[in-house]
Amino acid sequence: MIRLIVALPAEARPLIRRFGLARAAGGEFAVWVAAEVSLVISGVGQAAAASAVARLAADGHRAETAWLNVGIGGHRSLPVGEIVLARRVTDTASGRVWRPPQVFEPPCATATVTTVDRPELEYPQETVYEMEAAGFCAAAERFARAELIQVVKVISDNVNASPERLTAARVAELIEDRIETIGLIVERTAALTGLARPSHR
Repeated sequence: MIRLIVALPAEARPLIRRFGLARAAGGEFAVWVAAEVSLVISGVGQAAAASAVARLAADGHRAETAWLNVGIGGHRSLPVGEIVLARRVTDTASGRVWRPPQVFEPPCATATVTTVDRPELEYPQETVYEMEAAGFCAAAERFARAELIQVVKVISDNVNASPERLTAARVAELIEDRIETIGLIVERTAALTGLARPSHR
């Protein structure tokens, strides 16, 4: 089973198309499913991401389940559109750190990811700033081995491109432009569970 957690509907749309997902029954969260893939739109923030993980886990989970947080983030120097796989996730509020093991060859660059409670507009460090990864990691580690929990971010803003100019259409475009690489990361993480390659359209 593959579980995808995204914050925004615009981030979800390219993934829904890629994996041929269909809307599930209504509830607190928007959930989309296929045979071996589930996606939930969590909303923004750590608490929302953690609740979304719990929502998917409540559908029944196996130890051999791949969990991925996919979304956008800002970085001081990386160009807009760059995709990275997190090698370290830090929660600025608690100081907790996660180091997702990368036991497969990443199809993209790797970077540190820092979870903040509000949008970071100054980019003081060379890290990806976003608002969900730490909550996602803290919740997902209750249900899966560390190497099956991965964080994927596409750079949406930097010192030369303000996040205040982002639109839903632009967010969807950024994810769509990197959908093949995201698909590879999903497939390589899923392979660690013994699943066959996830179907997609």
